[in-house]
Amino acid sequence: LLLIIYLFVVTRKQAERTLLTVRNFYGVLRARDHAATELEPSRRELLNGTILHGVEITESGRRDEPTTYYNPESGVGLALLAARQHGRVHAGIIGLGTGTLASYGQAGDRYTFYEINPLVIQIANSEFHFLRDSAAQVEIVPGDARLSLESRPLQEFDVLVVDAFSGDAIPVHLLTIEAFELYFRELAPQGILAVHVSNKFLDLAPVVEAAAANLGAFSKVIVNQADKKREVSASTWVLMSKNGQVLADARFPSMTFFTRDHRNLRPWTDDWSNLLKILK
Repeated sequence: LLLIIYLFVVTRKQAERTLLTVRNFYGVLRARDHAATELEPSRRELLNGTILHGVEITESGRRDEPTTYYNPESGVGLALLAARQHGRVHAGIIGLGTGTLASYGQAGDRYTFYEINPLVIQIANSEFHFLRDSAAQVEIVPGDARLSLESRPLQEFDVLVVDAFSGDAIPVHLLTIEAFELYFRELAPQGILAVHVSNKFLDLAPVVEAAAANLGAFSKVIVNQADKKREVSASTWVLMSKNGQVLADARFPSMTFFTRDHRNLRPWTDDWSNLLKILK
């Protein structure tokens, strides 16, 4: 048994090659390569602790495939492809990771990423190809996303993506009702807000749904399953729009996800006095 375990560990380590390990205030980041297996292609991944921040397939001709939580069947993939039907896409993305979503960009598109961790920006540019290979005009805005959005002119995004909640310590200020008011202010009239709520530790979907209901927005949940051969991860996205016709599009599958009655849930808020009232 010990021999089997030893051989398994050695074989796995031989199939991995760590490119770099760096640390700052936001945690430890590791970029590493994996050799191909029967189930998975050769790939490069970025980890923040144990949280996967993105994967690039390194096999010839597959480098720009959108992977992990961002494949074309995911909620955000469907939102970006739907926006494409109306022409050039102006997308805002809170949370850079490896920059995977830039792979959807085409000539004339604008993709603006908001990222608080300077090491993530550095690694996405140096070790991965999604940003440099994108045909879109790509901009990266460093710093806290809420502060950046508040300080810049109105963007009128066709799609605004909020993807910062995969870990166990989430930025709560990006999920308050005040934050959602800001997100909807930044959207074009037909725009879609896409919030990634996949999380091993927290049930965030009701929080997002409560905010949408409070602001009179329509919402739809998109769930997709994992596919190892394509490096696709299972994911759950909540799509929202102030225009009900946008989400009625046949591209967005109808799914019943919220099994509890959330009509009486109060959305999270920046107001500490309100929080104390809720706790009481």
